[in-house]
Amino acid sequence: MPVYFLIRPGDGKAAMEAALAYTRKDHYKPLPGYWVMARHFHTSPVPRLLGTDGLDSPLPDFELARSAGVNIFGPVGGGGTVPSGAAAMGPDQNAPTRTPEAMAAARAKGNDATRMKEQELYYEMVKLQARKDFLVMPDEELFTRPIGGHNDVLISHPVYWTNRGLAGQPSWRTTRSMERSITSARPTI
Repeated sequence: MPVYFLIRPGDGKAAMEAALAYTRKDHYKPLPGYWVMARHFHTSPVPRLLGTDGLDSPLPDFELARSAGVNIFGPVGGGGTVPSGAAAMGPDQNAPTRTPEAMAAARAKGNDATRMKEQELYYEMVKLQARKDFLVMPDEELFTRPIGGHNDVLISHPVYWTNRGLAGQPSWRTTRSMERSITSARPTI
């Protein structure tokens, strides 16, 4: 995340205005024939929207991105199925990076049905938040699995998967759920 510092004599307002000149007053410059994409924002849109009138309710951060000239906005993951404010706080809130062993144990006890519902709600939110000049691009943040390291996967269409590579299970399976066929990746790397 960029931060700009401009040290100068005089009042703070003049310094702030001069600093904003570097970012065109925090607006992206439109380029004819191109759209501006900004991604990897931890906004947890689904739980926030579940606490409102619906998945199509306006979100201030999405509106801010639009007003700054962003045409393609990529929130990282949907954030779950529990409305904001309803989830219990506990030791896993802002937990430090877990060991590979702890992450494997968490994957082994995961709930595939919950994961699929989270993805279904996320993709529905993406569709409902889109406008003629503004797309919401699904973005999934991955840690170590399935491709190693810390990566983002920008998803061009709904893909349903779990990230629980359990011994003896195939890497891919097709299930019938949510009135459509779902292919679920089960990485075993």
